[in-house]
Amino acid sequence: METVAIAMLGIGVAFGLRFRIFVLVPIILLDLVAISAIGIAQGSSIWSITLANIIGATCLQLGYLGGALLKVLISTGRLGETRNSQTARPLAP
Repeated sequence: METVAIAMLGIGVAFGLRFRIFVLVPIILLDLVAISAIGIAQGSSIWSITLANIIGATCLQLGYLGGALLKVLISTGRLGETRNSQTARPLAP
């Protein structure tokens, strides 16, 4: 279960940094299909598959939220204090 959570958090962050919110629903549906198929192939119980789907979808959404927040912080210049940093000047020949 923890590997599903970590993987979905990473995927969520990547999609949060790159895409808008409209990509979240298809990715969650793909996640549900993939986790269900893996659970059925491993012979897991229905409750185990359901719990893995809930954890996967939740972690995907939390990761997306974190990635989107990180994207906003980067674009506004509040991360790493890029707003107050000196601009590079060309070296004199």
